[in-house]
Amino acid sequence: MAAMYIATPFLGSLTTYKAVETFTSFYYNLIVWNDLRAKELVEEYNESWCLWILNKACKLLYQVTRQKRFLAGSVIKFMNAQVSLRLLWILTHCQPVRDNVAKRNVLFGTLDTWLIYKLTNGAHHITDVSHASSTGLYDPFTLGWAQWALSLFRIPVSILPKVLATWHGREDIRVDSEHLGREIPIRASITDQSASMYGLSCVKKGDIRTLLCPFVSDN
Repeated sequence: MAAMYIATPFLGSLTTYKAVETFTSFYYNLIVWNDLRAKELVEEYNESWCLWILNKACKLLYQVTRQKRFLAGSVIKFMNAQVSLRLLWILTHCQPVRDNVAKRNVLFGTLDTWLIYKLTNGAHHITDVSHASSTGLYDPFTLGWAQWALSLFRIPVSILPKVLATWHGREDIRVDSEHLGREIPIRASITDQSASMYGLSCVKKGDIRTLLCPFVSDN
């Protein structure tokens, strides 16, 4: 095996775990994308003055600057499928997480982050753009974590993974030899629709992949 590529099906799933002591310790079980425990928080923030002001301010800024970033901000709404408010729910309701955030002993991640963190024995706390974009905390226009969202939800930046390109090609991110007998580089990470497209070898112009589940998705 020359290299490893991580592909995950559960877009928007999240977990929290310990940064030190042992990399196998969870604070909270994996919360999947269709979990509704943060439904009341979603409704509260969507009806808040903070979001109303943000939408109106972005609308005004778009009229002045014509930047698409502000156009997106003028219509933004929060959803249960996004990670942001489910993460806030954990930070609010899980006492061990609250106690350890200040000690910098809490890490947050989507499924790929946890897998890479475990495979590298805690050496790399990272994610890729396809996973980060599902969180509601990532700004695709600046290609970084959205400071306005972190401030709004009071989410500490210290718990967030570093965001890399889906195909980063780095040689220093490697599976620890204790897992597979030797070190193997992890060169890419991808999720959901894009992952299934590559999984079905849709790599040439004109290739198409159709998904039938509760909806129809074509890539």
